[in-house]
Amino acid sequence: MWSGRDATRQLYLRQRQWPAQAGASVSRGPVSANSKRTVSKDMQRQRGNIVIVGGGPVGICLAYDLGRRGLDCIVIDDAKPTLQRKAGSCNIRTMEHLRRFGLAEDVAEAFPIMPGHNLDIVFATGFSGYELQRFRNALGWAHTEFSAEMTQMVPQRTLQRVIRRKIEKRLPSVTFLDNTSVKHVSQHDEYAVLEVMDTVSGEVREIECAYVIGCDGGTSLVRKEIGSELVGEGGLASNTRILFSAPSLYLKATIPIGQQFWIASDKVNASFAWGRGYQDNDWISMTIWKTNEDLERKIRENPEAYITAGIGFEIPLEVISVDVWKTHNLVADRWRSGRVFLAGDAAHLHPPTGGLGLNTGIGDVADLGWKIAAVVQGWGGTALLDSYEAERRSTALRVVRQANHNYKSGSPGDYYVPGIDLEGPEGDAIRARIKNRIIAEKEDEFYSPGLVLGTSYETSPIIVPDGTPFVPPSTINYSPSARPGNRLPHSVDHEGTPIFRKITEGINLLFFAEEPNANVQRALEAAGRSGIPLKAISVEPRFAELYGAAYLLVRPDHHVAWRANEPPDAWHDILATVSGNLPAPIVP
Repeated sequence: MWSGRDATRQLYLRQRQWPAQAGASVSRGPVSANSKRTVSKDMQRQRGNIVIVGGGPVGICLAYDLGRRGLDCIVIDDAKPTLQRKAGSCNIRTMEHLRRFGLAEDVAEAFPIMPGHNLDIVFATGFSGYELQRFRNALGWAHTEFSAEMTQMVPQRTLQRVIRRKIEKRLPSVTFLDNTSVKHVSQHDEYAVLEVMDTVSGEVREIECAYVIGCDGGTSLVRKEIGSELVGEGGLASNTRILFSAPSLYLKATIPIGQQFWIASDKVNASFAWGRGYQDNDWISMTIWKTNEDLERKIRENPEAYITAGIGFEIPLEVISVDVWKTHNLVADRWRSGRVFLAGDAAHLHPPTGGLGLNTGIGDVADLGWKIAAVVQGWGGTALLDSYEAERRSTALRVVRQANHNYKSGSPGDYYVPGIDLEGPEGDAIRARIKNRIIAEKEDEFYSPGLVLGTSYETSPIIVPDGTPFVPPSTINYSPSARPGNRLPHSVDHEGTPIFRKITEGINLLFFAEEPNANVQRALEAAGRSGIPLKAISVEPRFAELYGAAYLLVRPDHHVAWRANEPPDAWHDILATVSGNLPAPIVP
């Protein structure tokens, strides 16, 4: 066994022998505000393998990923339920991750948009006004040349519900501790300890575990406990969101509805987004951009007036909720301290413009989950854990920059100019100018395959460079490349099976031959001696140019770790590098 993983492996084996106390019942009697904290004698120290703080979509995706591998996992959550929309879509890269987890079909079945409803983003002067610009199938709904998946419009709370139900039915190694808050996190050489409190009974106890992952949002206590700070600009602007139901809007609008509707008006700076999920009725989320305290107060006093002003005509409607949210440009300076990691909003905060928040968070745990599992199971080395921050923080910085660019490039009301709703040639000329401006300023917000699929981990310590030049990815344009660090390009074999659906949860060796040759056999033997799960996958020769080499090592998350036209002198060294047991060699 390689050095650096023995202590973690021993801890894992010890934990597998611990009594299963994670699901023990807890008394939940009332507690007064002045009552003293009490520690139950029989539950003074609870044990689990991995603790996830936060049961939102990021935390629950991680729990599912770890649970399906049989790892003991405790999810601690004290979040209050909300009806607000928050995140609303899983882009094609997220759907690739969910496919890998075994969740893609469940999420697709929860698709909330009405059958036949188009998926465009529309800029107009009103629902019965002039259409200015229509971005068709925006936000990566379908890029069949780049992926086998399709973006799904699933509200955050629906995603959480779907995944949690599946965990509760199928994954007994995952335990949920609801109504539970974390008070303190401490670390020791071989374990971490969380002090937690039942928010109903006031009972306090400790949980000992191998690793802690903070998925507890923008106000993350876990982040504060490890001394990490958010760096950037916070509180850039305030926005107000109204959730309401108005079924007749579909009937009265004269402009074909899309998934979003941006209103260029001097009456209200607003956009609308559609969904389904409130008492099985259609609902609409209206965002009034860049508000202030006075405007927020007026909206709360009479939200119907602002909805009507945005729509442009009166219809029966029901206001469900009103809330205020702020935009940020923030990334944590540290994503890991020893056995504690950050993911999702706990590590990065930015506007929702471009639909990047939830998707980036799921990308975080898709990166972290297999690495923690590999280390706990004994075949992964410590460099796997070191690579998490190196890979995901740089990705978050890129995403945050783009999201803030999207937010600052123009809100709906910015596209109103006097005369935009005039009839005749004069109005036509004004609308044509605004259309060109919208395309120039907003196209990269709604068409971003380069941002979604072009993530590269080229500087990661577990990526072996091949000496080819790095080409910085753009936002709009995506050029498939199997350069080490990049996502493996999408391809489909002669039977119609996407290559991603052949990738396993270990390391994958792709080769261009019908049967494993001597070089492949040596790789399998080296992996067997080292305890690394390695699967050899035959790839059709017609993909040789696309992949750029005769041999490739691909990680569970589809990123290429190594490629070459000739086998290495020692497969052991290459496999040790990509499994985190040796540092990557330096290539001039």
